[in-house]
Amino acid sequence: MALIFGTPGNDLLAGTPADDEIFGLSGDDTLFGQAGNDTLLGNQGNDFLFGGVGNDLLWGGKGEDRIFGDRGNDTLHGNQGNDSINGNDGDDVIYGGKGNDTLRGGKGNDRLFGDDGDDYLYGDLGSDTLTGGLGRDVFAIATRSGGSSLADADVITDFTLGEDRIFLQDGLRFQNLQITAGANNSAVLRDSASGHFIAILLGVNPTLLSEQNFLGDAPTPSPVVPPVRPPIPTPTPTPPPNTLVNGIASGDTTQTSTVLWTRSLQTGSVTFEYSTDPSFSAIAGTRSATITDPQAPVKAEVTGLTPGTQYYYRVTDAAGDTAIGQFRTPAELGFSRGLRFGVSGDLQGELAPFVSIRNAPDRNLDFFVQMGDMVEMDSESPALPGVTQAKTLAEFRTKQAEIYSERFGLNPWADLRATTSVYATWDDHELTNDFAGGATPATSPQKQDIFRNDPNATAPFVNETQVFLQALQAFQEYFPVEDRSYGNTGDPRTANKQELYRYQTFGSDAAIYVLDVRSFRDRPLPFTPEIAYQPGDPLPQAIETALTNAFDPNRTMLGAAQLNQFQQDLLAAEQNGVTWKFVMSTVPMQNFGIPVIGERWEGYAAERTELLKFIEDNNIRNVVFVTGDFHGSVVNNVTYQEGFGQPQIATGVFDVMIGPVAIQLTVPFLPAPFNQTFAAPFGPATIGFTPPDLLTQQGKSQAKYLALTDRAAKDQYVREVLDYRAATLLGYEPIGLENLPNAQLLQGEYLAVHTYGWSEFEITPGTQQLRVTTYGVAPYTQADLLANSTAITSLQPEIVSQFVVNPV
Repeated sequence: MALIFGTPGNDLLAGTPADDEIFGLSGDDTLFGQAGNDTLLGNQGNDFLFGGVGNDLLWGGKGEDRIFGDRGNDTLHGNQGNDSINGNDGDDVIYGGKGNDTLRGGKGNDRLFGDDGDDYLYGDLGSDTLTGGLGRDVFAIATRSGGSSLADADVITDFTLGEDRIFLQDGLRFQNLQITAGANNSAVLRDSASGHFIAILLGVNPTLLSEQNFLGDAPTPSPVVPPVRPPIPTPTPTPPPNTLVNGIASGDTTQTSTVLWTRSLQTGSVTFEYSTDPSFSAIAGTRSATITDPQAPVKAEVTGLTPGTQYYYRVTDAAGDTAIGQFRTPAELGFSRGLRFGVSGDLQGELAPFVSIRNAPDRNLDFFVQMGDMVEMDSESPALPGVTQAKTLAEFRTKQAEIYSERFGLNPWADLRATTSVYATWDDHELTNDFAGGATPATSPQKQDIFRNDPNATAPFVNETQVFLQALQAFQEYFPVEDRSYGNTGDPRTANKQELYRYQTFGSDAAIYVLDVRSFRDRPLPFTPEIAYQPGDPLPQAIETALTNAFDPNRTMLGAAQLNQFQQDLLAAEQNGVTWKFVMSTVPMQNFGIPVIGERWEGYAAERTELLKFIEDNNIRNVVFVTGDFHGSVVNNVTYQEGFGQPQIATGVFDVMIGPVAIQLTVPFLPAPFNQTFAAPFGPATIGFTPPDLLTQQGKSQAKYLALTDRAAKDQYVREVLDYRAATLLGYEPIGLENLPNAQLLQGEYLAVHTYGWSEFEITPGTQQLRVTTYGVAPYTQADLLANSTAITSLQPEIVSQFVVNPV
């Protein structure tokens, strides 16, 4: 792969037959990708970008650019300025960005997004999807752009009556159109002369369409024709502007140190300055790092800091692009100053921008925990069209970068990470669904046989395969975390492996423990389907077998090295007088019963019992598990058994399950409507996956659930389903902290499973009372976002649940 940079002048740059990255910098540049899957960035100036053969990614940057995809399935971004963009051959994705743009799909089934500005959108040949975005847009249609079936028609997702217009090309006239009602409140446009279905206007009442909404004989824009390529001068690397594309961040902050982070598109030196003065009149210190690959972020460790102090930092790259952030060092043991932090996880790039966390930067948090599944490597998203499982380092990096990139004018994660220091861990979707790092490559859950086909497929553990190491490398690169390893533990599953476990105290108010529950776990229990049976009946054999096997003492989730360190750190915090102990686990500690038991602590019951018994035997008080992965907020007491069939033993521990930021599911084998893509917080997912006969014996059904319109009623419905499954059938704790005398519910319920959002934990100085607040927005799908981006980006988080707990 070649990295090619222009100069501040007007450059003509050409790639190689391989996969190239070409940066035009300032000036009016001409960039040729040639063959290969290329990335072209015009940056400033009025640029011409020509992708050539291959699946290319083209960014116009600032200026009035002409962008030509040519052959292949290309992704084209106009960015700023009044741009002309042509996808040409292939199934292309085209974004106009800001400005009044002209977008042409060309041949193939294309997706066009006008974004901001008054745009012209031409689908051309193929079955295309056109989204105008903000502004007064014009959608061009013609008989040749349709076909004899409804599936051949172009889909216009956001036509706004009174603002947008439809241009009729190739002699098509309004009088020749048959306008009828389609499915789901849509208008269908058909040419009466040819019988071709031409367009479907989503969300438009066909009776409201009149000739005023149409313009005759749209001008056909001339296709972009690439100029003849003259001899290429030798490129001289020069810093591009506006290059800190994923923002800046700080993380792994201790009383005396932090890790500063950024990513720049420009190779060269990056400078990190830090100060206790927001004006930087006095610089406390400077660190530097070197960008050698624009896809790879850089980090700088800062030491010698003062505990309990607010710091500011300034990042400047070789292009001169600058950003300012802040972080706060924790107080030393013995000080009680109070604490406020946030937690969330579980999101997908296709649902960006992540409006459910948009209020977090304004909450004056001491830190935020990014709690796993912070990207979904095994689902398709706009950054990698057509890729449903990332497999290479380049793909892992691209997907990570997508989460921290601006979309529809918003970048909530970059905003949050600049204002608030983060701690982070990973879960399965940073690699592939349900993977187990301590299993063999042949036996771990995986998608597209990524472990079985790995160059290191004969390794004893998944955590030694190439694809695992590359996914872990991308995770380490895109988070402001230290690179740590276990050293020689004497256990081959952990020896000399990367260590993601973290322990950090915050004065005497709290300690956090960030667990890695993926890298060393044994393969999960085999899938056990839910089977309907009556309370008091003997357990079905399959369920009894699963619950028995969960107590196998040889199975581990954490690995001995991590478990031992975690236990010692719990004991140390209690002995040092730390009030609250927050355990960050990406999978729930509370019991939910048989569904996907292999994913949770419940499926590693022997180790779960060992850990909880250690907490109780050592009188370690005020332990709170903060967990994720199941896409909803559910709060419950934690109990344990010493073996299958033994009584439940109460503890002082409770579990606060959090998230998701934004998640959708497509599960074809589920009954309608859950077999279509749906917004999938824990509530609808629970109802969709619960067997109908199990719902029936509770007097419930999917139809009754779907008829509910009130969020609180839906939450209660799901709570009853969960309690029946776990408490009634298996004797577990019912959901909630009603049996905890030192807890009080202030708002909502102990279950909120129909929103996207995050949770805030606040400790009051003096009383040490813990307040837990969950914020949420209405859930949405990618289709919702593309159909009406303004409606989604206008969502504001609100409180959906709040409770307090006094320490013991």
